[in-house]
Amino acid sequence: MPEPLVRLIVVAGALGAAALVVMTAVWWRRRRAEAEPLVLDAVAGNVILLSDSACRRCDRVREMLIDSGADFTEIGFGDEGWNAIGATAVPHLIVRDGRGDIAGRAGGVPSPRRLAALLRRTG
Repeated sequence: MPEPLVRLIVVAGALGAAALVVMTAVWWRRRRAEAEPLVLDAVAGNVILLSDSACRRCDRVREMLIDSGADFTEIGFGDEGWNAIGATAVPHLIVRDGRGDIAGRAGGVPSPRRLAALLRRTG
C-alpha cells in the first residue's frame, strides 16, 4: 500500500474520532440542559433518598444513612410523587440546607467520606 494512502487513512480515522468526541460532548450538554429540575417542594426533610425496592445499591445507601443516624425521607420508585419530582435514576441522594435549597447530590453509592460531607451540609 502506498505511503500517502496510509497517511490519508490515518488522518481520516483521527478526524472521525475527533468528530465523534465533539458530537458526544454536544449531545451530553444538550441532554443535561434539557433535564427537568427536581421538584422537592412537597417533600419533607433535608436528606432525601430516591430509591427502588429491587435495587441493591439503593439498599446499600439506605443502610449507610441508617448507620450514620441521619433522619431521611425515602421516596421509592412508583410511589406517589415520583414523577412530580422529576427523578430519572436510582439511587439518588439529595441533601438540602436549612433554607430548603439543594446543598448537594450524589447518584449511586457515595463513599463514606462523601456521605459525611453531604450530611454536614444539612445545616
